[in-house]
Amino acid sequence: MSVLLATAAVAAPWQKIGPHNIVDDVTGQGFAGTLSDAVSPLSNPNLIYTGGHNNGASSGVLKSIDRGKTWIPYSNGLWDTTIGGLIILDEAGDHVLAGTPSGIYETLDGALSWQPMPGSAGIGWARSMENGTVNGEPHVLAGVDQGIATWSRTKGGNWSLIKAPGNGTYLTRFISVADVLPSSVVGVCFMGFSFLITITGPTSATWKNTSLNCLEVAIDPNNKDHFIYSNISSMGKQTWESLDGGKTHHDLHNHFPWHAAAQPYRPPRTCAGPARQTLPLPCRHVAIDRRGWMYGAAEAGAHFSTNGGKNWSIYQMTTTQRGTNNTGSRIPQDFQRIITDFAGRVALASDQGLFIQPDGDSVELIGACGNISNNIAISPAVSYGDGTNRFIVLTAWDWGPLASWDDGAHWPGWNCKDCEGPGYTHGGIGEGGFTRAFGQSNHALMIHHSTVLHSSHGGKNFSMVHAPASMPWPIYTTKAGSRSEPDGRVFVVMSVPPPTAAEAAAWVGANSVEEDDEDEDGEDEDEDEDEEDKDADKDADMTGLARSTGGAGTQYIIKNSNYGAGEFDNKLGWVWGTALPANKTGCSLSTSPVDGGAKLYSICSTCIATSADEGATWSACWTGLEGQPIRGLAIKDESTMFVLRTGLVPLRTRDGGKSWGPLDWFAPLASVGFAFDLSWSGKTIIVHGFDQTKIAQGKKAVFVWRSTDDGDSFIDETDDVVSNHIAGGYWYDDTYYLTSSGQGIMAKKFE
Repeated sequence: MSVLLATAAVAAPWQKIGPHNIVDDVTGQGFAGTLSDAVSPLSNPNLIYTGGHNNGASSGVLKSIDRGKTWIPYSNGLWDTTIGGLIILDEAGDHVLAGTPSGIYETLDGALSWQPMPGSAGIGWARSMENGTVNGEPHVLAGVDQGIATWSRTKGGNWSLIKAPGNGTYLTRFISVADVLPSSVVGVCFMGFSFLITITGPTSATWKNTSLNCLEVAIDPNNKDHFIYSNISSMGKQTWESLDGGKTHHDLHNHFPWHAAAQPYRPPRTCAGPARQTLPLPCRHVAIDRRGWMYGAAEAGAHFSTNGGKNWSIYQMTTTQRGTNNTGSRIPQDFQRIITDFAGRVALASDQGLFIQPDGDSVELIGACGNISNNIAISPAVSYGDGTNRFIVLTAWDWGPLASWDDGAHWPGWNCKDCEGPGYTHGGIGEGGFTRAFGQSNHALMIHHSTVLHSSHGGKNFSMVHAPASMPWPIYTTKAGSRSEPDGRVFVVMSVPPPTAAEAAAWVGANSVEEDDEDEDGEDEDEDEDEEDKDADKDADMTGLARSTGGAGTQYIIKNSNYGAGEFDNKLGWVWGTALPANKTGCSLSTSPVDGGAKLYSICSTCIATSADEGATWSACWTGLEGQPIRGLAIKDESTMFVLRTGLVPLRTRDGGKSWGPLDWFAPLASVGFAFDLSWSGKTIIVHGFDQTKIAQGKKAVFVWRSTDDGDSFIDETDDVVSNHIAGGYWYDDTYYLTSSGQGIMAKKFE
């Protein structure tokens, strides 16, 4: 990338601090993050490969040799780490294929190294791969965007494509295969209908449309005329069966599998495929294994039938929490795939991890999550903690808020009625949002839209209020003489006028939630329907009270002097300042770590100005920056500062702004975009980002670089970071915490 980069040998591995083993199960079976597929050979069930991609996660390939107790990323040469389908081709488990958006990769040495396969680029993402036959020869069949891809297991060579009929249409994610000679029959949902595809050659097939509406199709591996399919167009009758190739069909009476004892009913989310409209019920996975057992899975859970669909049982996952010894079972899992031929049995990939079918007809799943930390970590708040251990409170996707009270060693789950528990978006803060910690303190905010939670104890207690509109990123000031100790003042910019006395009183009445002291090892517990109704009512009330932000209209600086605690009442909590001048509309605010909170900094697209009276008045624009496409400001000290520019290299001053010069070596990154994070001390800069174009060049797309000389040179610290999306980076004292979609939180001590 740049001749100034040191070799990768200088770098050291990042500490993977989770979340992992969520709920802190005593056996390590707990929960993990999003996975899309997993494979294990019949001869060695201890060997498993897995990987994930849902909601932007890109974990690369993870490998376990102890049946899921411990996992190691193996992505050397796997330039695209967004994993769809996986398949093992030998009994030793060394020959593995992995499907990614940019092509299919192959390893012959147990994932120590990967190579792109010829002919696989440009045919679409191989989200599922199965063994099959073509004219009597063993082949791998892959469901790709453009149709069915085929690859000879005996001859090797290029992938071939059986193009789907129509123009601009796409397969759904998964194919299933019936073992038929001389060529396989494939079951697939295509354009919303169940298709049976008889392979006639490496590039040809007969496509039979059964005219049966579907989300997913599972053909019986032992009978090409027998298949089941999921269908949401028939008033909740979701799983159907045909025994005669689609001529007739009947309901299997396997309907929406909510289990009241484990989870109150919640309105289902929607799903959509590339070729169909948004649907009113959740995505639904189905499968038939070689024994003839039938399976169904979705957000609500996974269920199976051993007698041809006459009766169905629901799987559960039971964990016992370290510390409290509390035991609980979980049924809803947001399952992403049913995996047959998994070491001779079935496995289930989920947004909460990997789970293996138990022996016999037991309903108790075997957790194989171990130390997987492949969550979609969004935003951590790292706090001082108890003086020995730092506290981490995290917002994440596919989970609600998560927390660790020992700097990532354990993740006991969550017990916060305002924050909700993993996986649900009703009430509280739900999935998503962001956190904001305040230097070397235990104060933290957790924010999602207009819901604002404040903790004075690193996340172990919370009070909740609702902002009058969606809450933006807050900034804070530090005490004089300290670069890290906050003085309590917090500022945000919002396009919401100050409330009237009546409005403020109404907000306070609707918001009234006392601080809740949390059990630090409290396992997540779902609320009952009454509590859920209260949450829904409160949300409805606040929706009525929330006020329009007014788009690009008048903006105000709103200040809080108690680390973000309190109501938006213009009295003791969040207090409105004067309206910002028109030339500051749409600008962001920043502060300096070296001026003792004396100034606010306004960062506009062509102007940086300061205010010494909390935004009441502003200085003239800084000279030397006229006409620059400014996007950010980083201050090391009174002399050295950096201005980030959109599409251009950063500018640096070493004389307090009297002169500015470009950091030209950033030129390769100017069009890519990158984060630029100064440490608390100002001695270290971390630059990170993702360059999509590197994948096609056979290079690692993610990068993390470190500088200790104000950007004159950098050391490559990427090392074992595997992700196609780094969510952000956060300093706490001497340690940099990197969050990603696919590897959770990674940490490294630099100072």
